[in-house]
This record gives sequence, structure tokens and C-alpha cells, in this order.
Amino acid sequence: MIQFLTNYSDAEQSRLESMVEVCLDNGVDCIQFSWERGDVLYRLENVKKLTDKYNASLCINNNISLARRFDADYIHVGPTDVSIREIRKQLPDIKIGFSIHPFYKQGELNYDADYFGVGPVYKSVTYKGHNKTFGIESFRKLVLDVKKPVCAIGGVNRYNIELLKGAKCESICIAGCFYRSADTLQTVRDIVKYWNGETSTVS
Repeated sequence: MIQFLTNYSDAEQSRLESMVEVCLDNGVDCIQFSWERGDVLYRLENVKKLTDKYNASLCINNNISLARRFDADYIHVGPTDVSIREIRKQLPDIKIGFSIHPFYKQGELNYDADYFGVGPVYKSVTYKGHNKTFGIESFRKLVLDVKKPVCAIGGVNRYNIELLKGAKCESICIAGCFYRSADTLQTVRDIVKYWNGETSTVS
């Protein structure tokens, strides 16, 4: 699975819907909606229409009420967010992603999540607060150690995707690589084709 993470700089917020549609129209499987702005309901309504149009999955970042209201397929949380136990109580059928950061506690790997979002694997321009990264070797080891599917996040781009595939993670989550590209359409197409094994190289 390839997720597109919506949250990015304020300068790019007007592109939200067009970015989502480019991604979905070219094979991205899931939109992870993270949007800490006043127009969240309006923007999420637009995104939900697009995920329905393309029969794609919708993942809501750390908001049970929005996940319920928009019938999300996934909810993604981190160590300081709403608890997995509370999510299971309120939304028993939703799939849960849990963020594993470089300073994670060993017990987090046993949490009742459906997948782990592990990162940043590489230095992330999108999330500047993360000064430490896993790096590919530590990431590869963690993928082998955990018993749940792993989604790589943080600095994922067309140049390191081969290493992530080789690490046997189940999915990737991308934001800045698409937002910052001089040719977003081509970048999305390249990554989707390579991740899905439709081409052997990414130029």
C-alpha cells in the first residue's frame, strides 16, 4: 500500500484536493488525512469524495470523531495520542496504525495495532521536529523483529524506495516527495509503478 499524507506547509494547503486527486488517479491506495487547520471539515469532505470516487482507503490521523463521521477505513495514532484501547472501544471495526519513532519503548511493539508506521527512516523535511532517524539498517532490523505489517515514513523518495522494498516493509507513506516535486504527476507514477513491481528502475 502507498499512503499519501496530506499535512504539509501552509504555503501548499491550497493544493490539497489537486494533490489528492493526482495521487489517487495514478495508483496511490490510501490518503492519510492530517490537517490541523480551521477548515478541516470542508477539506475532509472534499477528500472523502475523492477516496470514494477512486475506491481508495481513508485514514484519519488521531481523531476518533472524524474517523466515525467520515467512515474512515483506518485511524493512525502515536504514543501521545488517543489510546488504542479507546479506539477499539468506540470504533471496533476500524484498522489502527501506530507510529514507532526512533526513541520508541520496546513495549510499543506489542501494541494491538494493525500496522506500525515506522519513521522517520530518513531525514524528513515535512516533520522537522524529528532530529533522529532510524536509518535503513535499524529499520530493516525492526521490520524483521515486529509481528505486524510496517509502513515506512520519513524521507521516502524515488531514490531510496528500492532499499525500503528490500527491507520487506508492507507499505510506504509519502508527503514531501510529492509536494516538492517539480513534476508531481511523474513522481507519483514512477513510485507507484516501482512499488507495485511494474518497472525495474526508477529514473
